[in-house]
Amino acid sequence: MKEKWNRIKADKDYRIHFFTTILLIAAIIMVVLPITVASSMAFYRGDDFSGTVWEEKKSIVELFMASLRYAKGMFFNWQGAYFSMFAWELLNPLLGGGLFQLRLIMVASAVLFAISLCTFVYGIFKQETSSIKHRLLLCLCSFAGVLGFEVWYQIFYWYTGAIGYTLPLSLALMGLGLILLSNKRSIYVLAGILFFCASGGCLAVAAIECYWLLIVTVSKMLKKSACKKDYILFAIAVGGALANSLAPGNFVRHSVIDDSGLHLFRAIIFSFSEVVATAEWLFLDTFFIIFVLIAFFIGVSIGKKQSVNNTYSWIMIGLNFFTPIVTYFPICLGYSSGGGPNRCRFMLTLAFVISAISISFFVGKISAARIQANYKREVVLMLLLLLIIMPIKRDGWKFSSLIPYRTLMKLTEGDIQSYYRGVNEVYDIISKDTNEDVFIFSLPISVDEFMTVDIKEDPDYLINTECANYFGKKTIQYVSDPVYASGDGDIYIRIAPSYFKCDLQYVSIFNNSESQGMETVQVLQSFENNLLIRMPHGDTGTVSVYVFADSSGEEIIEEMEISY
Repeated sequence: MKEKWNRIKADKDYRIHFFTTILLIAAIIMVVLPITVASSMAFYRGDDFSGTVWEEKKSIVELFMASLRYAKGMFFNWQGAYFSMFAWELLNPLLGGGLFQLRLIMVASAVLFAISLCTFVYGIFKQETSSIKHRLLLCLCSFAGVLGFEVWYQIFYWYTGAIGYTLPLSLALMGLGLILLSNKRSIYVLAGILFFCASGGCLAVAAIECYWLLIVTVSKMLKKSACKKDYILFAIAVGGALANSLAPGNFVRHSVIDDSGLHLFRAIIFSFSEVVATAEWLFLDTFFIIFVLIAFFIGVSIGKKQSVNNTYSWIMIGLNFFTPIVTYFPICLGYSSGGGPNRCRFMLTLAFVISAISISFFVGKISAARIQANYKREVVLMLLLLLIIMPIKRDGWKFSSLIPYRTLMKLTEGDIQSYYRGVNEVYDIISKDTNEDVFIFSLPISVDEFMTVDIKEDPDYLINTECANYFGKKTIQYVSDPVYASGDGDIYIRIAPSYFKCDLQYVSIFNNSESQGMETVQVLQSFENNLLIRMPHGDTGTVSVYVFADSSGEEIIEEMEISY
């Protein structure tokens, strides 16, 4: 350590190199850190409440076997993600670890993703440049491009999303990074295990893993460094992906989403359309172009210092071009449409960012021979001008629009922590509520940079029903008004004892509907529990509630009429 410090003091070039390296590492950490801290505030949501083995505590062996049975059941009846389904049950915090285990898993997931992505990107460009600064700068560009412009709440703040997408993706990235950085047999054995597990995640992860592994294998073949171990790894990854994609459960699930069958050509069109939409968003609404230009000029700098194999570079450009389309194809095929939830768009953004930076890098290397002068000063000036001028026209170019910055501000102000506490207070109220139909009259104010609890007014909404099943309730619903008309047209009339100020020992309730006439709900009975009345689509009428002073039913002390 003393020798290194002496060298730092004596050697100006080494001093610049050392502190630049530290600065780049710090910048990468600052991109990742706010999201990682926010992930420690994760709470249960939606599918987190579903499952089979949380009903009773089990030993580790029983839990392991139960998780295998759960994965098997899902494989044949809902989806082929064998590893994610197994891990989902095995690590489920509802089995006993509770919120502490949930927060630990989510932080570990975010950290593992950061390490894996850095290992992968660093490994890619270690094959192309000997400069540590260049590799770290490209890592920074990748992190900022992936995490900088969108809140990936289903990836970093949702347990089910983390297990289904983030964990297998991290394993795939780690495996790819390891074989790019080392040729040891033990590393290849570990990578084989990681690839098999990753292939058992969502199909988008399996697709991007196999395609990136194909690019790595082709790269090694062109450099005459491919060996039998590389082909074995590729076979393991593809074999796991095929088992995942051909699982009977996938076809069961697809028939629920779209019973008209699989539409391959339409899925290709949707995939291409989504890639174009992502490109427009990143290049026009954000300053992602800055990262692409940095990658280009790093490529130029390297191309000027070493000979460039143009054939190899063009093949890498061509293969990387199709990465986003290949990644999103399984999603479009499965959903029979474009778009997709937050977790799916994360996969597309990741694929697009890495492929765009790689393509720009190789284009820079090819272009180096045609760029005679050294334009470093001009390039830096151009990038600074872009960062000064563009924010005037587009908000997405402002530094304050970066998600890590916004997340850090919300953490500093305590908004995310407050929301986390508020959601868990709601869950605590639900667990203690004696009503079968639980009415929630207020929810914490949501934070744009964080996940929302997303309990809706419709008691049949998926998240509501899964939450209700877990807490042993008939229904759970947010109530902003006594009457709610759902999307399918059903009308819900919600009446709670808290609506009234007087004693509710003698209460009569009548429902007078246009289609069914007068219905007596109760007469001079105690009203202690929430009442949910469901009426068919298009029906109209009134629900009348009368509170009487005594059992004679003569003196009305409070009344309410609800029209629907």
